Amino acid sequence: MNKRIQNVIGTFFVLGCLTLLLVQISFAQCKPPKYRKGFVLEDSKRAVWMGISIQLEDFAPEKLVCLAAALKKRYHDSKETNILIFSSHWAARHFDPPSVNHMSPVPEQYKAEEQLRGAYYYNTDKHEECLETTPKGWTNSLKAFYTRIDLPVVSKPQCRLQINGRCLIALDDIEYPFDAKKGRVTGTVTLTGTIDSRGIMTGVVIAETNITPVERKILLENEALENIKTWRFEKSEHQDPFRITYSYLIDAPKGYEGMTEVQPELPDHVYIRVNPWKP
Repeated sequence: MNKRIQNVIGTFFVLGCLTLLLVQISFAQCKPPKYRKGFVLEDSKRAVWMGISIQLEDFAPEKLVCLAAALKKRYHDSKETNILIFSSHWAARHFDPPSVNHMSPVPEQYKAEEQLRGAYYYNTDKHEECLETTPKGWTNSLKAFYTRIDLPVVSKPQCRLQINGRCLIALDDIEYPFDAKKGRVTGTVTLTGTIDSRGIMTGVVIAETNITPVERKILLENEALENIKTWRFEKSEHQDPFRITYSYLIDAPKGYEGMTEVQPELPDHVYIRVNPWKP
């Protein structure tokens, strides 16, 4: 092999090792977010099964990785650790694990599930460790919203939904308005604005619409406008402009009548599809 090529490869190898080392040192020295214990099903050397709560802003991936390191250290004697992470202490206390598979949870359970935004899992026998997080809470099982982070990390952790490197950490349900479904109102609503340093959507305006029938466009305009104002991103030292288009389509390929399917494709699109109503 050419000596010059060998030198280049050697340089990149060294840089890669240094980068990995710096990442590991960074997370080893990070300060984990404060958490509070909620429900506890088990806390033994066999298994840990509990819920904890942290501030919503702490659901940024880097902070969650730091939290996972602290939890692993705290419960290192246990063979299996399962910790659900909530954005509300009330939810962490009132969540009822045996009912997570119920089709129609009671109102309090449903409210608690909405605040379940993450989970930490560690199994010593299987040598498996990971974090899972979603901005939608347990009540929305769409895989499109979920991020899995395998641990330990070897680079800066990423999330599935982000804009300019900033992760989406919370939003309300994205709906297809009932009257728009029945009236077969379809089209697009494009919104612009700024994600401020706190992660809040500011200066949101409707930049463009293409909706039919046009006389009923307000149904989709209002829905998109109100929904995007609920989005929350992780904090940053900078602000970020956004331009996001909500596409409302009546063409979902399967499912029951009126069923809605949401597919976010950030940084610039959200698709909302619904099965057509039968005549």
